[in-house]
Amino acid sequence: MVGGVTYTLTYDTENRLTAISGGLTASYTYDGDGVRVKAVVNGVTTHYIGNYFEKIINGATTTVKKYYYASGTRVAMSDNGVIRYFVTDHLGSTTKLINTDGSEYSDMLYAERSPQGSCAAHQFNRPERSEGMNQRCHPWGLDRLTPPGIGTSFKYTGQRQAEAGLYFYNARWYDPEVGRFIQADTIIPEPGVPLAWDRYAYGYNNPVKYTDPSGHNPRIPPKERDDYVPPKYVQMYWRNKTEGELAGYQQSQKGNSCAFNSIASGINMLSGSNINGNKLSTRIDMGWVPPYGLFFRTAPNWATLPVQQSNIVNFGPGIPNTVTADSSKSNSADLVDDLFEGLQDPNSVLLLTLYWGKNQAPQIMFGSPPKDYNSTQKAGGHTMVLAAYDESHQINGADYQWGFINSWGLNTNLSWMSTQDLQDAYYGTVTLTNK
Repeated sequence: MVGGVTYTLTYDTENRLTAISGGLTASYTYDGDGVRVKAVVNGVTTHYIGNYFEKIINGATTTVKKYYYASGTRVAMSDNGVIRYFVTDHLGSTTKLINTDGSEYSDMLYAERSPQGSCAAHQFNRPERSEGMNQRCHPWGLDRLTPPGIGTSFKYTGQRQAEAGLYFYNARWYDPEVGRFIQADTIIPEPGVPLAWDRYAYGYNNPVKYTDPSGHNPRIPPKERDDYVPPKYVQMYWRNKTEGELAGYQQSQKGNSCAFNSIASGINMLSGSNINGNKLSTRIDMGWVPPYGLFFRTAPNWATLPVQQSNIVNFGPGIPNTVTADSSKSNSADLVDDLFEGLQDPNSVLLLTLYWGKNQAPQIMFGSPPKDYNSTQKAGGHTMVLAAYDESHQINGADYQWGFINSWGLNTNLSWMSTQDLQDAYYGTVTLTNK
C-alpha cells in the first residue's frame, strides 16, 4: 500500500517485477540481461535504450528523450529537442534541471524529515521558471512534493522513478516509502559485513552515505572498509600474478584502437577468453551508425570516453555476457585509494583512460634499458589496463608505482607510470566485472 492505495505486484521466475495492478495498470519487459527495455503504464508505452534514450508513445503523441554523459556522469538531456542540464548532489540525486539560458527549469531539493515525520511540501515561485516545478525528498528518497512537471524520471541517487513511487535500481526495485528494496538480493555482496545479510536493506541502512546503483552492492568509500590498507604500505599485483603473467595479456593495437585492445585484454583476464582487440574494433566498425553510432562513438576506430567503452562492453558483438562494464570518474583526492581498492578485487578489472594537453604527456616507461613510450607516441590520450601497484618499483632511481597492460606493441613487461603522472593525466575508469 502506497499513499492509501493498494497495489499488487507480479514477478517472473527471474524475480523481476513484470506487472503492477490496483491503483494503476503497468507491465514491464526486460532483455536477456535483466535490463528494462519497455514499460506500458495505463496505455502509455515507453521504450528504453539503456539510460540514454526514451521513446514515449501516448496515443497519437510521441515524445523522445535523450540523455548525454561525460565521464560516466549524466550532464544533460534533450526533451523533444529542448536541452536541459542536470545538477546533482554528492549521492548523484538530481537537484536541479537548468535551461540553456541558465535559468532553473525545476528544483528537486532533498531534505530531512520533520520531527513529526510529516512531509511538508514547499513551493518556490520563481518568475524565471515558467513551467518547471520543484520537490523535496527525505534521505530515503520519498517525495515531499510530487509536481507534474519536474522534467525527468532520473531523481533519487540518479535512478529512474517509475510507477507507484518505486525506483528501478537495475537488479531490483526500491520503495522509498519504506526505505527498502521490494525484492531480496540474489547475492550477499560483502559476507563479512553483518548488514549485508539483510537482503532487503538499502545502502546498509545509511542512505546519506551509500548508494547502490547496481541493486546488488552498496558503494563503500575505501577508507570506511574494515580491511582498508593505505596503498603506500603494500604491493599489489592483480590476482597475485607475476609481472610476466600479466604482461602476457598485452595486445598490439592497429591505428587508434587502444580502447578496443584494452577491452579485449580485460575481458580475457576475467573470462579466460581469447578476444583479439583489432578484430573487435572491426566488428564494432561494421555496426557503427553515424553520427552518434550504436556505441556512441565519435568516429571509426575511436572510443575516447569511458562511457563509450562501457557501451562497447555491454552491447558489443562477440563479447561474453558474463562480463559487464560501468564507467566513472573518481574525485582526484581519492583516486589513488579507489584504484588500489580496484586492484584488490579479483573479479574486476580497471581500464583507465588518460588525457593530456600539448607538451604535457606523462611518462609511460617500459623495459631495460627503460624507454619512455610517449617520447615516440604522438597520442594525446590513451587507454590501458591497470594491473599492478608497487610502492618500491623504480626506474633509473625514480618511482614508477603503477603497472599497466599496454597495447603499444607486444612485450614481456608491464608499462609503468608514477603516481603524479597518473593523477595529472587521469580522465576516467571503466570497471569490468564478472557477473
